[in-house]
Amino acid sequence: MSRVLQPIREAAIDGRLHNVIYRQTQLEKLQKALITNIASIENAIRNDSGNSEAEVAVESILTLQSVKDYYRLLDADDALNKEYRVVRGDDAPEQVEPIGIAYIVPSGYTTFYSIIVALSAAIAAGNCVVVEIENTLQEIPSLIRKLLKAALDPSIVEFVTARATDADLGTNHIRVFQNDILRTELPPLPSTSPSPLISPSQSRVVAVVDRTANLAKAAQALVTARLSFGGKSPYAPDLILVNEYVRKDFLTAVMGELIRLPVNQQVIRTIVSESTAEEKRFEDGRKSGEIEVVTSTGNSSVFEVKNRNSDLLRSKINSPNLVIHTIKSLDDAISLATSENLLASYIFAAPTPAKYLSYSIPSHASFINHAPLELLVGPAALRSSPIDRSLRYPVALFSLPSGKYSNPSALSQVVHECLSDPEASVLAKALRDVLTKLKPKHERSAGGQIGFFEQSIFTGLGLFGTLTLASVGTIGYFGVRFAMKLRR
Repeated sequence: MSRVLQPIREAAIDGRLHNVIYRQTQLEKLQKALITNIASIENAIRNDSGNSEAEVAVESILTLQSVKDYYRLLDADDALNKEYRVVRGDDAPEQVEPIGIAYIVPSGYTTFYSIIVALSAAIAAGNCVVVEIENTLQEIPSLIRKLLKAALDPSIVEFVTARATDADLGTNHIRVFQNDILRTELPPLPSTSPSPLISPSQSRVVAVVDRTANLAKAAQALVTARLSFGGKSPYAPDLILVNEYVRKDFLTAVMGELIRLPVNQQVIRTIVSESTAEEKRFEDGRKSGEIEVVTSTGNSSVFEVKNRNSDLLRSKINSPNLVIHTIKSLDDAISLATSENLLASYIFAAPTPAKYLSYSIPSHASFINHAPLELLVGPAALRSSPIDRSLRYPVALFSLPSGKYSNPSALSQVVHECLSDPEASVLAKALRDVLTKLKPKHERSAGGQIGFFEQSIFTGLGLFGTLTLASVGTIGYFGVRFAMKLRR
């Protein structure tokens, strides 16, 4: 394998992709190859996944859009301007350099998008790419290999069928794993290589439907997110927590969406689900009484968990089935959802409770009154950076900071004067400056802000005060009448 990857190592060493115009031409060739062969690509996706026509089209659209989005980041004039800042005596603190080689281990879910989005990000950042694809009977991996090898410079992209070693890749590389992998399974990192990029594909997504939610909108978003793409997306909701006051109405809305969705999307699954362990878990839970089947249609079911000790409340779901559980309050939802740091939370509620829930439930991202359908395709976004719903992999992840500084900072000048002043007058002034009392930028209000808890307290006190005044008034009224009767 070392000999196979030698052209990749050489291209990374000589900086072939450091030139922005060269990166642009490679992405142009990539786009042309994908567009020219889009019919073959979509047919292969359909055969491999059994996805509907609409789902296949969505994966193609998002893939081609990602290539365009990464291409837009490349500006030759801006890159030249930044490169010559030092010549003009200016600083270039944001300057970055490519890592060298990006080694991609793609997900088996929406493989077409998953490979192209990571490859495009790596090329846009100036890296050569090695993709690990095992020998398989699926059509998409072999088709992508054929198209990319023909379209791109052969010295910047290569495919392997087994795990490449650090020696195969050279010292400057980064590994990208689109499925969860244990750190113990990774080889020791070379001192020159950054930490691997690992998508948390097994992290869960929890949705909360509050009594203040628009139930029709919530049902539509959650059913679509759960059932689309065979229910295998990392961003499909694994658990839906519904307030007990709206449980019946929400389930009615969900059943209505289940009836309509297969017709709208023409869902025809030809690929048999491999989630036998998950199916057994549902069946065992049903037999034990831990869960109940609310409704079933086609290959999808709605399960309601009745026992809070059920593993389904803490499980990752990989099938087109909805798991629902009833909650009594916002705090009850928070208690159930905070057992781990979630991949995402979907909050359906009025603005005030939505704010409270989104800030109280730990998750990589919270989405208020909608589900991010564009995230259903591809691997889970990395926790090491904020979610960008357009660029699954920010190019900064494939770059190393390499700032250039022509001028000393103001603080550097102060340190210089402190060290060189024999009278220590500058040192004394610097000490006076740092000993200045800290003050907020804007004057704080005396009473602070009223938050969710404070509003609840004030509401409770108001109700208590109203009842107390009513009681005192009633007692006073009858007391006066009684006293008047005694006087007569």
